[in-house]
Amino acid sequence: MPEPSHPHPPPPEPTVATTVAALRRSGFTKSYGVHGHQIQDEETHELLPPTDFAIEELYRFEGDTDPADQAIVVALEHLGSRGHGVLVAAYGPTASAEENAALQQFQDRRSRTHG
Repeated sequence: MPEPSHPHPPPPEPTVATTVAALRRSGFTKSYGVHGHQIQDEETHELLPPTDFAIEELYRFEGDTDPADQAIVVALEHLGSRGHGVLVAAYGPTASAEENAALQQFQDRRSRTHG
């Protein structure tokens, strides 16, 4: 059978938004943010210590036009049965000292980093 004259285009590169959406569909339904040296549940505004969380998956992104425009999407499990959620934060030179300090305190359960 002959090869198609127009091969299928490659899948689009994942973005922060598509990655967050996929994680939400996979059960990571809570939204978390960094507030000072704590992790904040964006729905309840409760502040929790980073040591109460484990990283299940981590994705790194760089901006198309500026490699210094860096972000990470972290799929987190709360170790006290408060559920699973997603944290989006800057990393690298654009990350705040608070973000870096909080991220370093997570327990790491992932087998590999994506991106």
